[in-house]
Amino acid sequence: MTYREASTILTQELNLLYDSREASQLTDWVIEHVSGKKKSERLIAISQEMSAEEIQKWKVIKKRLVQGEPIQYVLNQAPFMEWIFFVDSATLIPRPETEELVEWVLSDHHSQEPLRVLDAGTGSGCIAIALQLKRPNWKVIAGDISLAALETAQMNAQKYGAELQLAPLNILDSLANFKPQNFDLIVSNPPYIPLSEKNDMPYHVTGFEPKEALFVPDEQPLLFYAALGKAALLHLREGGMMYVEIHQRFGSAVVELFEQMGFTTTLRKDVQGNDRMVRAVKK
Repeated sequence: MTYREASTILTQELNLLYDSREASQLTDWVIEHVSGKKKSERLIAISQEMSAEEIQKWKVIKKRLVQGEPIQYVLNQAPFMEWIFFVDSATLIPRPETEELVEWVLSDHHSQEPLRVLDAGTGSGCIAIALQLKRPNWKVIAGDISLAALETAQMNAQKYGAELQLAPLNILDSLANFKPQNFDLIVSNPPYIPLSEKNDMPYHVTGFEPKEALFVPDEQPLLFYAALGKAALLHLREGGMMYVEIHQRFGSAVVELFEQMGFTTTLRKDVQGNDRMVRAVKK
């Protein structure tokens, strides 16, 4: 089987699950992973026969992909900003919107002043690691309720030499294990999707990504923001800032919640034009 034939077969099967553009992108990713060849090299080698080892790897990956499993879990890697993070089913797959959240934090804080930062609900560690690598003088704590997620975050931190402190953390207990007024910044991408939206979401998300990191009860869509607000009042210094990713439907509601708690807030859209991030400044 040639690389061209492998690409054609995989694209045809993935077209049953994804639109044609995404199916083509996934196929390119798989063939690059299997062959170890960059795009320019693959174009030259497109008619070459694959080795038996490459064909076997291709078959294993194809089987998992056509069952709906996300390619990031199949290959155990996901891009985030300029890095490639290890991911598995214990962690959410990093998304471009979260990159925008990190960029907002970095654009607000250019100096190398040694700020104390908490990433609440770190998952793969992508937010915490990106911040620490971009601002080496910052002391960044990455917390998560999932010990498996913390292990993944530690693996990624070690890969890139990020000096993180990892800590068990339950957002809903107001971060009780931390000292009051101990942070300059809190950053979080908490669960925010109402459970009623699950049936409208693609299976490669709902069937594989950790549900506890995605969903909130329909009757409590702002559950984690209320908890984060209480935690920020206790653990942020005066003038400290909290940055959170939000559901596009609840931008105004999150702003109202934080303002009622006494914060000065800013609502920001993502590149798609959707309400996606809120900054809350402690007065």
